[in-house]
Amino acid sequence: MPNHLDYHYLLGLGACRDQVQLFRRTFGDGAVPITVAHVAEARAVGLDVTFLAGALSAPARAEYDRVCAPARAEYDRVRAPAWAEYDRVCDAALVAALNAEESDG
Repeated sequence: MPNHLDYHYLLGLGACRDQVQLFRRTFGDGAVPITVAHVAEARAVGLDVTFLAGALSAPARAEYDRVCAPARAEYDRVRAPAWAEYDRVCDAALVAALNAEESDG
């Protein structure tokens, strides 16, 4: 993987047109150094930065996955109760809306 990115490289990786256009709007047409700040900026504007993990060599990908695994596990742990609450609230709202439509129509 190069230490700079440009839209040509992203096209070569098979990035979708919308993401390439967003990259160009954000960073221009020149090469952009790969830094934590640039990755954060890319993420903030909606670029799928995890797409780049697919371009890593097998050893680099294994290390990336090893480092990210604990953070992903914690994310999943704290997200589960929030999704359960969301489902509980939305299920009740759906039932109420369906019943209201049935009684109206």
